[in-house]
Amino acid sequence: MHRTSAAVGLLSLGLLSACGDELIPVADQECPEPWDFVVPELEEAIIDCTETTDTGYVSGNPFTITVVQADGKPVEVETANAYWVMKEAAAAAGVDIWIVSGFRTQAQQQYLYNCYINCNCNNCNLAATPGYSNHQSGHALDLNTSSAGVLNWLNNHGDEFGFERTVPSENWHWEWWGGGPGGGPCGQAPECAADPNYGSCSGDAYVHCDANGQLVSDDCTAVGGTCSDEGGAHCANQICLDNPFARYCADQSSLAVCDGGVVNVSACPGVCSDQGGEAHCVDFACVDDEWAAGCDGDTMYTCTEGQVETGNCAAFDMSCSAEGGTPHCVVEECEGQENVVFGCVDDDHLSRCRQGQLEVTACAAGCADDACTGETGDGDGDGDGDGDGDGDGDGDWPPDGGLEEPSDGGAADSGSSGGGDGDGDGDGDGDGEGPITITVSDDDDGCAAVSPSLAGLYVLLLGAVRRRKRGERA
Repeated sequence: MHRTSAAVGLLSLGLLSACGDELIPVADQECPEPWDFVVPELEEAIIDCTETTDTGYVSGNPFTITVVQADGKPVEVETANAYWVMKEAAAAAGVDIWIVSGFRTQAQQQYLYNCYINCNCNNCNLAATPGYSNHQSGHALDLNTSSAGVLNWLNNHGDEFGFERTVPSENWHWEWWGGGPGGGPCGQAPECAADPNYGSCSGDAYVHCDANGQLVSDDCTAVGGTCSDEGGAHCANQICLDNPFARYCADQSSLAVCDGGVVNVSACPGVCSDQGGEAHCVDFACVDDEWAAGCDGDTMYTCTEGQVETGNCAAFDMSCSAEGGTPHCVVEECEGQENVVFGCVDDDHLSRCRQGQLEVTACAAGCADDACTGETGDGDGDGDGDGDGDGDGDGDWPPDGGLEEPSDGGAADSGSSGGGDGDGDGDGDGDGEGPITITVSDDDDGCAAVSPSLAGLYVLLLGAVRRRKRGERA
C-alpha cells in the first residue's frame, strides 16, 4: 500500500464505528455506499465552483439542480456558498468543519431507503422516501459533528449562518434554507470572490462588487465627480474633496451627501433646497413654506423643515380646521362653532365645544341660564389643577375671555377650587366646588370616549346640540 493511501485508510478507520456487521461513519450514523463517504485529501481545494446540473427533488417533484463540489462532495451551489462562509468562520475559531454527505441523487436515496425497508444494510437506519429527502432538494448537509468542538460550535453559531438542526435524533443533519451574512465564492466574479470589498477606477467609472458578488460600474460623472483611487476607489467630486461631509443639491430633485469624500446621491420626495444653509429634501406640500401648517380638505398637515406629517380627520368622521393657526380635527356638532357654550343639557350638566371637541361639564351646584351656578374663581387660571385645589377668591365661571384647554389632563376648569391638594394655576379664591369636565371625542376605533354611566347623558347632549343647530338654521 502506498504511504498516502495508508494514511487515508487509517484516517477513514478512525472515523468509522461498528454498524452491525458493517462499518459506518460516526458523524453520519448510516452505512452509505462509498460515494457518500470519502475523506477529502488535505491538499484538495475546499470548494470547486465548477457547476454541473443534476435532477433534484422537492416533495416528489423533480427539478434541475445546480451543484458544485465542497469538501469533495456535491452540494447545491447556494447551500455551498453559505456552508463556505460558515466553514471559514469556524476555522477562524479553531474548529474544522467538513461535509460527510451532501446532495444525493434519486438512485443514492433509493439505496438508503431500501436498506431501511429491508433492514439488510446501513444498520436499518431511517431514510426518507426517495424524492422526499432534503438531501435531494439540496438543502441538507451531514457534517462531522463527532469531531472535537464541531457540534458545540454549530449549536452556538450555526443559526448565524442560516443553518439549523432539523432532525432531533440526528445531530449531524443540518439544513440551510436561506439567511446568514451572504457571500461565498461560487457564482461570483473572481475579484469579488477574492475580496467582497473590491473596487477600482476605470476612467470616470467606479467598478465595485454588489451584494451578489457581481461587478457593477457607477458613472461618477452622473454626480458631477470623477473616480478617485485616493484612500480606496470611490466616486468623488471637488465639493466632497474640499469638505468630506458636505451636503448639496445635485439637481432640483436630488440630494448629494459627502461621506468622507465619497458622494452618495438620493432622490427627494419633492425638491432639493438649500434654504437655511444646508441642503435638504423638501416635500411638495412644503415647497412654499417649509414650516407651513393647515388643512387640505379633511387632511391636516404640518411641515417641519420641509418634512410633512399628515393626519386624516375623515377617518374619524371629523373635519379639519385651522382656526387658531394650528390644524386640528373637529366633530360635526362643533363645525363653525369650535369654542362656544351651548347651554344646559339638564339641571346638572353644561354642554359646549372647546377647540372643536364636544364637552359635557358636570355642574356641582346645578346648571341654569346656560351656565353652571355656584362656582367661583376669577377665571384667570390655566386649568392645570385636578379639581381639588384650595381656591379662596371670587369670580365668574365660565370666564368671559373664552375657554382654555386643560394642560395637565386634569378635570378642573380655570379657576377650579374646593377641598384637597390640587395644584391648579387658577387665581380664584372662592369656596365653591369646581365643575367636572368630560370631553366627548372619538378614539382610534371611531367610538365615543365616554364612560358607560355617561352614555345616556351624551345622547341627551347630542340631541340638545342638534336641536339648537336646527333652530339656528331655521
